[in-house]
Amino acid sequence: MEFILNSGPDPLAVEVRLVLHRISRLRDRIGLPLYRSELTPVQLTGGVDDVVTFELPNVSVPDSFIWALEFSGFEPYIEAPRIPMYGPAEIGDDDPTGEGYWYYNILGRRWLFQDIVGTSFYCRITAVGSPD
Repeated sequence: MEFILNSGPDPLAVEVRLVLHRISRLRDRIGLPLYRSELTPVQLTGGVDDVVTFELPNVSVPDSFIWALEFSGFEPYIEAPRIPMYGPAEIGDDDPTGEGYWYYNILGRRWLFQDIVGTSFYCRITAVGSPD
């Protein structure tokens, strides 16, 4: 899976974890994790968009799932990695639960859904179909 991240004008070293989640039938909940990568060190250049790639082992996922990036190794509220917004998805549905994204609220210790219209995050997924 390939993502674009940036750190604003300054370089930034962070650790990133990729998590794939099931989609919950309840709109106000994110599903259980299907896969969690190890924390991966990433050096963001600063002033440009950087491509970050995760090589996944054979992971079976349903037709629709939610991906999340977890960040650590930076000073919250002072510096932070960013996931740039782009236009609507070129292939597939922006989000089967609605137009928006999920984020984890550290203070409330829960996932929250944020509505957005007409934009999405960049993610490229290369997959191999199941032989079944």
